[in-house]
Amino acid sequence: MSPELQTVLEDLTALEGEIEAKLPAGDERDAVDLIREYFRVVAGVFRDVDRSPKDFCMRLSAVSQSLKAVLALC
Repeated sequence: MSPELQTVLEDLTALEGEIEAKLPAGDERDAVDLIREYFRVVAGVFRDVDRSPKDFCMRLSAVSQSLKAVLALC
């Protein structure tokens, strides 16, 4: 499991419970609002997961330039 997902897993689980409680009670409007919040959180996780490899590649790029400079001195 990705660290990004682990960070929000409790929130998602809580939202799922709230949604499941609202539907049988007939609170459709509240359930829809909670579903929107759930998808907002999920979208944020995907955004973070997508950003993570990009950030990693940028860090590798910085290291590779330094390594090239050191190797050029040899």
